[in-house]
Amino acid sequence: LEIIENSVSIEVREGEMEINGESLSGVYLKYDFSIKNNGRKTVGGMEEPNLDTYNFDDGLQYVIEPSDELVNRSIEILGYNIFEDIGNTSYSLTPLLKSNEMSEGNYIGYSLGVQEQTELQPVAPSKEQLDLLIEVANDAVLILSVKDKEIARFNLSQ
Repeated sequence: LEIIENSVSIEVREGEMEINGESLSGVYLKYDFSIKNNGRKTVGGMEEPNLDTYNFDDGLQYVIEPSDELVNRSIEILGYNIFEDIGNTSYSLTPLLKSNEMSEGNYIGYSLGVQEQTELQPVAPSKEQLDLLIEVANDAVLILSVKDKEIARFNLSQ
């Protein structure tokens, strides 16, 4: 497996949710990446759907492993480690890659709050604080595994 490209950004999803008739815009720390299977065998699978997780138990699993500095910056800015809060994560990930196939459009997004002032959702950090977070956001590793067995590791800062 090879990482073809990767990027990290702050993404604002305008009107992503509506609460009590109010339209709210979610703010995310978003990791985008494209992976190529340059091996001879298919990796991952789509034979074992898991209805609890909406994933495939035999599919490729993707995890962002943040550096200590990135975790500390998250705690400093948001008050918690965003990489441990699975419930506030959005993603679109390819569960299976055939030989010489490339998957584009993969992403993992970590919710940072909403732009609007509301009592029902946390407000996202200021632009200055987001800049401090994005400054170290690439200081992480993307880990791919199948059935809890690590098959690839990519340093996102390179």
